Amino acid sequence: MNVQVGSSFRINDSNSIEALQGIGRNGSLNGQFDWQSAGHLSKRLNFTASVGYSSAKNSSFTTFERISASLRLPRQTSLQLSYTHS
Repeated sequence: MNVQVGSSFRINDSNSIEALQGIGRNGSLNGQFDWQSAGHLSKRLNFTASVGYSSAKNSSFTTFERISASLRLPRQTSLQLSYTHS
């Protein structure tokens, strides 16, 4: 059985943070912290940044970082960019 708990907090109209913690079978752990910022450039540009980790009982500790941006374009289209480092 795996269990995950999390909490989010709205800082203001355009910024929020979220923290998640997971506990898995055999003592595995994982966690993530996200920051989201929305409504830039006339509410067309949004950003997200995340950091996280994973650890298993008989495995190494690993981390990741991720940043992404989304731009709303004309004609119901959008451009999304994402970078992940692990």
